[in-house]
Amino acid sequence: MKYCPTESPGHATQLTQALLRDGYTHLISAGGDGTHFEVINGWFSAGVPINRDARLTILPMGTGSDLARTLGFGPGRKGIEALKDAVVLSADVGCIQCRPPHGEGMHTYYFLNMARVGIGATACRYVNEHSKAIGGFLSYLRAILRCLLTYRDQRLQIRLDGRLAIEGLTKDFSVAKGCFDAGGMRMAPHARLDNGIFDCYHIGPVGFFDALRSLPKLYAGRLSERRDLVRYLRGSSIEVTTPGSVEIEADGEFIGYAPAIFTLLPGAVNLTAARPSAD
Repeated sequence: MKYCPTESPGHATQLTQALLRDGYTHLISAGGDGTHFEVINGWFSAGVPINRDARLTILPMGTGSDLARTLGFGPGRKGIEALKDAVVLSADVGCIQCRPPHGEGMHTYYFLNMARVGIGATACRYVNEHSKAIGGFLSYLRAILRCLLTYRDQRLQIRLDGRLAIEGLTKDFSVAKGCFDAGGMRMAPHARLDNGIFDCYHIGPVGFFDALRSLPKLYAGRLSERRDLVRYLRGSSIEVTTPGSVEIEADGEFIGYAPAIFTLLPGAVNLTAARPSAD
């Protein structure tokens, strides 16, 4: 057993790469969704797992812990207790190519839970730039309310498996493998980690007060009932283009700007779960 504390942003990615290349086959990521995001971004080299037999276990110790909710783990000690009845999933991994926050060209990122383009990414960046002392749920809710007052809808063109699916003003577009986001928001209730497909939700223009009325549905996993506002889509390859500058987040981390290409790596990581997926 080897204990490896992180010392700076990005360090978990470097540690993961080194451990896998040294032959370690079971890595435990103890931290928040940002730590797990860094670990999964160290899992691959040129789009291929460094060790296909390696296994990843997460212990949720962060603010949001949204991936843990899908996996059936509670925070802290509850997560450790859930390991007694754990199973191992051959979980899919999402891959994003997009323009990074600084610099030119396209950068590749990997994610396990969910990525968002639009207001969700802007709210995520706000959360990470401010104190989370009030807890995950309230931190994200505060950010969402603030962004609803200031965010300007962006024009996106979204192609799904090569076909034009959406073109027009967009409040938010989510690409999900897990069910939860933003500190407990059940954004994608039908998503599964191991079914080889993305669940996608497109939210069109919506006013502040109408959005407030829809928030309870969003947290309860019932936003798709707003058929006048939301489109539910599924696919394994997604291309997002825009004439503007639209922010993107993945697993709770701001990663850059559209244009972006989303692809799927089916069964790319052996992932410990307390149950196969959220009910």
